[in-house]
Order: sequence, then C-alpha cells, then structure tokens
Amino acid sequence: MTQASPQISTDIDLLLREASDGVSGRGFHTLSRDRLLNAIRENEAEIERIRSDLRRREAETARLKQVSQFLKDETSDDSSSALPVGFGKRQRQRTTSFAWAVRRETCLALKEAGHPLNSKQLYAVLKSKNIPFTNDNPVKAITRVLWKADEFVSNDGAYWFSDAPLPAGHNQI
Repeated sequence: MTQASPQISTDIDLLLREASDGVSGRGFHTLSRDRLLNAIRENEAEIERIRSDLRRREAETARLKQVSQFLKDETSDDSSSALPVGFGKRQRQRTTSFAWAVRRETCLALKEAGHPLNSKQLYAVLKSKNIPFTNDNPVKAITRVLWKADEFVSNDGAYWFSDAPLPAGHNQI
C-alpha cells in the first residue's frame, strides 16, 4: 500500500507545532487552524485515493486468481490427449499460461473446423471455451500469441498448422 508523502506529514507536524505555540502563548497564528484544516482535507483526499487504489488492486488480484484457477482447471482435463505428441514444446513449459491456453484451444479448433481460421473466428471459439482475456483487445492478443508460435502459420490472418498441408480448396499459406 502507498504511504502518505513525507511532505504532508512534515506539513502537519509543522502546523501542529504552530498550533501548540499559539496555545502556550507564544503568538497564536490565526491562519494555523485554517492551514491545519486544509492539511487534514488534503490528507483525507490522499487517503481516499489510496483506498481507491487498494480496491482496484484487490479487484485485479481477484480477477487474476480467477484466471489462474480457470487455467489450472483447463490443464487438468483430458483435452490435451487430443493434441499432437510434442505440441507446444517450449524450453520452459507453462501449461497454466494464457499463451498455452490459446495455442491448445487453437489447435483443437483447427482440427475440429478442418480448415484455416482467422483471428476473429478463433476469438469466437476461445470465448465460447471461456478462455479469460485480460487484454483490452483480445483479437490482438490471440494474433500475438499465434504469431510467436511455431506450431502455426498465417496468411492474411488465417491460421493453420505449420507442419500440415492445407486442406483442399484453400490457398497456399
């Protein structure tokens, strides 16, 4: 959590000293009370900003936990048995990552469709499989993952397996 700025704390300490000086008879400053009230209002505003930031971060944490649980649940099912042997081999396997889920579901969707699919079609399939998208532009996120994946090739946004010939009736990628 963000701490209050040291400047505000110093200002309050100074104002409190000024106020106590006035109480002890060393020249009460008429502006001290107004300055103290203003500092209190500023601190209240800062506290509310921090609370708002905390609520936003807690909501984000809850959403990320939900995504993580979804991905763990998805990797524990038997859909991986339909994937080709050696599919998605990486130097470091992260079967709970968003990219893994996109590659896995894309592979299964392409097998089911039997022809290349573009990013928007893949988004519809992935959305129907409840893949959680954290990106503001899910189609762009899918495109980025598949562009980096060796398992797929693209031609004008239509993806197909890099190690399989195109189905009859489709242009060469």
